[in-house]
Amino acid sequence: MTENKDDKLLQNFFADNKQEIDDNGFTQQVIHHLPDRPQRTGYVWNILITAISIFIFFYLDGPEAVRKTLNDAISNIIQSVTLSIEPQSILIATIVLLLIGIKKIYSEVV
Repeated sequence: MTENKDDKLLQNFFADNKQEIDDNGFTQQVIHHLPDRPQRTGYVWNILITAISIFIFFYLDGPEAVRKTLNDAISNIIQSVTLSIEPQSILIATIVLLLIGIKKIYSEVV
C-alpha cells in the first residue's frame, strides 16, 4: 500500500515540475557527428568469427559428428521404447486401433 502512495506522489511531483528544454537541433547534430567505425568493426568481427567457426566445423569433420550423434540418439530412443513396451500393451493398442478403424469405416458407409 505504501508503494502505491509513494509512486503516486512521485508521479505527481514529476508531472508538476516537468521542464521542457528547447533542443534547437542539438540532438540531430550529435547523432550526425557520432562515428560509424564501431559498427563496421562489429560486422567485420562477426564475419571473421563466423568464417573461422565454419572452417573449424568442417576441418574437424563436424557433419559426420552430427550425423553420428543423431544416429546414436535415434537408435537409443528406438531401443528404449522397444525394450520398455510390454506385449500386452501392444495387443491393447492394436485392438483399440482396429476398433477405431472399424468405427470410422462403418460411419463412412452409413
